[in-house]
Amino acid sequence: MKGINIKYLLAATSFCFFVGHIKTQELLPQIYDTTSVNQQVVISGGFLQHSSYLHNSIVRPFLFGGEIGENDKNNAWETIDGYDRIGGGYHGRFEYRAGKQIFKNNENWSWMMNLSNEAHVQGQYTGDLFGLVFIGNEPFLGKEADIESTYARFDQFWTIGGGIHHKKTKSFVTLNVVLPQNFFETDVDGGRLRFSKGGESIRLITDGEVYLANQIPYFKGIGGSVNFDYNFSFGDSSKFNGIISIQGRNIGFVKLRNTTRYNFDIDEEYSGFSISDLTAESKLPSLMDTLGIESGEKSIYRLLPGFVQVGKIAAVNSEKKVQSFFGLRMYTTKLYRPLIYAGAHYRVNHEFSLGGQIAYGGYGGLRLGIYFNYNTENVVVGLGTEDILGLLLKKQYGHSGLIRIAWKL
Repeated sequence: MKGINIKYLLAATSFCFFVGHIKTQELLPQIYDTTSVNQQVVISGGFLQHSSYLHNSIVRPFLFGGEIGENDKNNAWETIDGYDRIGGGYHGRFEYRAGKQIFKNNENWSWMMNLSNEAHVQGQYTGDLFGLVFIGNEPFLGKEADIESTYARFDQFWTIGGGIHHKKTKSFVTLNVVLPQNFFETDVDGGRLRFSKGGESIRLITDGEVYLANQIPYFKGIGGSVNFDYNFSFGDSSKFNGIISIQGRNIGFVKLRNTTRYNFDIDEEYSGFSISDLTAESKLPSLMDTLGIESGEKSIYRLLPGFVQVGKIAAVNSEKKVQSFFGLRMYTTKLYRPLIYAGAHYRVNHEFSLGGQIAYGGYGGLRLGIYFNYNTENVVVGLGTEDILGLLLKKQYGHSGLIRIAWKL
């Protein structure tokens, strides 16, 4: 068990923490426009990855390719204090907002439809687990490694739906069908690895479970969700005033059919494993029996990785050169922490505006973002990042990019 064997075993089971399928929602302000719109098409996309301790020098090779230097591995291992959380994802979204009146007594309400493909990943692991995966087991010989409370989950899904929107306030609500493409979840309640001094044996004490969606069919189940925006003004011209927006995305659940479940409750000492034992398909059943892993199929229900955000937003029709925006966001996931943000929006002229924000929470700590907007009578283009330092520096803890394009038809 010395050196490479335990390293690759844990790398195989922990790789899901670091792959580059990552999810975001916008801190980039959707500049509020009170002008009534008959028809509008909105296309938006973005990605986000953030960690509490893991530097970009470790994450970038998984996202973009390349080698991880030994110094980077050692520095990261020394940095992780207790548990590290990592998470993020991507989204691509299309919306069509019609202009036809649907309520006889209110000309501002019309219908809309939306389509999106999204993914979200989250993981939590100990510094010892990171060391075993990236450094090897030699530093732990004659010692014990802690892998307790290890958790990871990955969701990828399509949503398609429709609803109603208010042409003037831009408030809306849609009901959506959710079609999951991929799902993985592992939860280790307790876990310790005790190594002999010579590395010839290991005692594994752990319990937990793994859920893995089958490769077939293409969609692994079905679910439902709600998306909404509710925008309203507050204050008056002589006092502090503005627009409050309450947003929700992917508030719902999904049923995953015939998911493969692996259950383990282990307190055993092992020796003699090799890489061929771990990779040979013919030896997998006996290896699972040896490790005491039971498997079966089970349909499960899970909350979607949705979010709710409440905050003050900037208005494109305001005569103010500078507007503030701020708020609070929370995801319906296990590891996400409440995120608070605040920033300033600056109107250069009637077409160009820009701004910046500071945010704290989520899957990590403090980060800075910037954005630029171009606004004409018929087209609005927004481009930005929630983590400008992360895009530039390897010693930061995340990556982010956002784009939004809206056409008034």
